[in-house]
Amino acid sequence: MQYGVDSAYPSSNPASLVALGYAFALGYLPGGNEENAWTLEQWKAHADAGLKLGPIAVAPFGTPTEQEGVDHGNRVLVAMQNFKLSGMVLHDVENGASPRDYAKGFVDALHAGSCAAWLYGSRTTILSIGDLYDGWWLADWIQSGLPLRQAPPDWSILQYATGPQFDYNVARDDVPWAVLG
Repeated sequence: MQYGVDSAYPSSNPASLVALGYAFALGYLPGGNEENAWTLEQWKAHADAGLKLGPIAVAPFGTPTEQEGVDHGNRVLVAMQNFKLSGMVLHDVENGASPRDYAKGFVDALHAGSCAAWLYGSRTTILSIGDLYDGWWLADWIQSGLPLRQAPPDWSILQYATGPQFDYNVARDDVPWAVLG
């Protein structure tokens, strides 16, 4: 089991996260509904500090189409190439939404680009469209502010608490993080 953080605004001192025992950092890619996208320099600084990386792509609100999913997935693949990232993307679908057609297009585009697609969302979202994805990151603040001893067995990553700068997560050791290189 490993602990990590996610945030729209990356740490200005990634080494301090490692010193606190965090193993991974999750941040945002441009091209979607994100509040702030990380820069190449910020991704590199976190990798250089020894943190595993999880790039996040945020889905649009509403009922986007399958073609909008394909287009978003292709923008994400370009961003991954620009940031020299490969391997996997976490797809943030907020507010219990389940845009199945859009999600299918997004996942198909990522798979065509040899990239795994993992779903982030509530139980409602994951249970309704999670079958389209390669893995799941569950948002469930069941013990807000308290450390967890293990991630629930059917979710590989669990966001268990929010904070002023970061949200806090726990992940299984076998999560295939993105690679910078």
